[in-house]
Amino acid sequence: MKHLLNAQKTTFSKAVVTLLAAATLAVLAAQTASAQQPTTVTAQTALDRANIIDAINAVGMWADRKDYIKLRPLFADNVAMDYTSLAGGSPVTVKADDLMKGWEAGLKPFRTQHMITGHLVTINGNTAESLSNVHAIHYVPNELGISNWQVYGYYEHKFVRTANGWKITALKINKTMADGNAALSGLAAGAGVQK
Repeated sequence: MKHLLNAQKTTFSKAVVTLLAAATLAVLAAQTASAQQPTTVTAQTALDRANIIDAINAVGMWADRKDYIKLRPLFADNVAMDYTSLAGGSPVTVKADDLMKGWEAGLKPFRTQHMITGHLVTINGNTAESLSNVHAIHYVPNELGISNWQVYGYYEHKFVRTANGWKITALKINKTMADGNAALSGLAAGAGVQK
């Protein structure tokens, strides 16, 4: 019976992925038609786009839940990080394992919520780029003032296709505004990504 249930779950999961890919394909085709740009959208392109968006959303989800075991496989072994709009400094390239350790230590006192929306994905063969809006809330009771710091802006992600799916090779945040307790920004912004 357990084997039958697992087979049904696998079949259902495949059906959901197929439906999502078909829906994405329809949306992309409609967007292309409305923009009157001659572009061929394939099922593979739609599936790639869905997988890239899932990866971007998963970064926020697993970071918010502090699940670095699930977060790590989303990244390539080396990641170009640019948080300079938050805390100055210089962009750095870090080992993904070190990034996870930095985030785990730096974000430990925080409760966070990353709301990532409006994904614009460009796929070019085995590489891809994305722009996404972000609203990130960082909450921690402290003696420095109010307990939260919110960042608004957009993410730039770069990806490479691997045998194990799309992996993030670069992540940049572009802060457009922030509010709340700015003293908390150094705690969050420097988590494993500063020189």
